[in-house]
Amino acid sequence: GVAQGDTADVVLGYISANAYEAGAALWPYTHRFLFNALYRRDTAEDDSAAVALMKRSFGENFEENNPGYATRERFGPGSRQFHCFGIVPAYFMSAYILGVRRSGDIGRREIIIEPHLGGLAQASGAVATELGVVRTGWNDSADRFEFSLDIPCNVQAELALPLDITRAAALTVNGQPASCTVRGRRAVIQLGQGKYSGALEYVK
Repeated sequence: GVAQGDTADVVLGYISANAYEAGAALWPYTHRFLFNALYRRDTAEDDSAAVALMKRSFGENFEENNPGYATRERFGPGSRQFHCFGIVPAYFMSAYILGVRRSGDIGRREIIIEPHLGGLAQASGAVATELGVVRTGWNDSADRFEFSLDIPCNVQAELALPLDITRAAALTVNGQPASCTVRGRRAVIQLGQGKYSGALEYVK
């Protein structure tokens, strides 16, 4: 990008600190770049800012009389509601809240499953990818992060769960203790095709 290294960190920090205020001035399409900048930082605060922006800026497009696919060209009255910018939060809901993204070239048949709940207590859904439908379910509480997954045939997944690195935690997968590696604020484990359920539980 235009900003590299330390400069990129400064720019992303400014965007994060001013995201909510800036959102009101942005058009629906430009939220794509704002959400991308917030999720790149992978912090709980930025995840919460992204969810708040989705609710505030796009909330009216998901009311009963509008399934959310169409938006106005800009927020507020004054333009016709026929633009496809409703897809902007829809992508980030799938890729970051539900957490499913393809990893690298399609031929590798690898995905990343990395939830960013942003203060939501739970989320679940099915994400259509080039490699098949991936189903995820998340339940977050103070002492436990529960998950359920359905990974398509012949697909390898990297599961990266949110982790409070200041607390001791134990991971279970399908009722059995499981080992993981810690990367930043994530507990990471590799999984193959199949159905999984488990939890990351903090030791009291």
